[in-house]
Amino acid sequence: MRVTIEEIKKRYYIESLSNEELMLLTAQEAQQRMQENMELLAKLNNDMMIATDELGKARIKVEMLKNTKNTLIEMNRALKEIIRGEKGW
Repeated sequence: MRVTIEEIKKRYYIESLSNEELMLLTAQEAQQRMQENMELLAKLNNDMMIATDELGKARIKVEMLKNTKNTLIEMNRALKEIIRGEKGW
């Protein structure tokens, strides 16, 4: 499942709390927030694994395209030499 940048921003929005706000949390509220954070971390790890896999696949594609490009360039150089030879340049 491909995740866009906007989805990441929405999915992983973190409500920041000041030190004062943190100090006012009850143990139960802190425990609930911690559980939510742990669930978010699990989702984040999964999305990171997917993104890393996609990145690896993209790198392979780039290398294949580079190799094909270089092959075509070298082939054109050789073809130019043949053309020059036939035309006597």
